[in-house]
Amino acid sequence: MADIQMAAAEDFLASYKTDANSAVCFKLVTAENDIFDKGKEFHPEFSHQLFGDSESIFGYKGLQVQVCFICSGVYN
Repeated sequence: MADIQMAAAEDFLASYKTDANSAVCFKLVTAENDIFDKGKEFHPEFSHQLFGDSESIFGYKGLQVQVCFICSGVYN
């Protein structure tokens, strides 16, 4: 009985675990229209520096993180 409960708990908690490499999306923005351009997006190959060796994020269902970087200089 305890094994069944443990397996059910592990399955429930697994739904709150996300692969960081697929959840995080970077976008390089040079113009306002680039915000909506899917061609400017890319996912990291590695995320262990931020999320540990498992490269996973725990605590959210269906997590998607979008990080936009502005490519223009500060004087433009």
